[in-house]
Amino acid sequence: MINKVIAKVFGTQNERDLKRLMPGVAEINALEELRFMHGRIYNYSAVVEAMHLSGFGDIEGGEGGPFNPRVPADIAERIKTAIQNLGKYH
Repeated sequence: MINKVIAKVFGTQNERDLKRLMPGVAEINALEELRFMHGRIYNYSAVVEAMHLSGFGDIEGGEGGPFNPRVPADIAERIKTAIQNLGKYH
């Protein structure tokens, strides 16, 4: 009985964990939307671009090509905006 009252007042552990994690999920979803746009054409390239923009110097993204196109400048700018707050999770 007391556990139900405490859960109603403070929420369950699961609810508190979800509430704490949701801002990070929203930040990650911004990058996910870019990855899956235009039939997933930037799926891998958007992630590589995000790593380059985040300062990962040891990433080799390749030269592009039909299966790994480099992202256009406007997409790179959108990726930069999407990842600006993700560094705290690395």
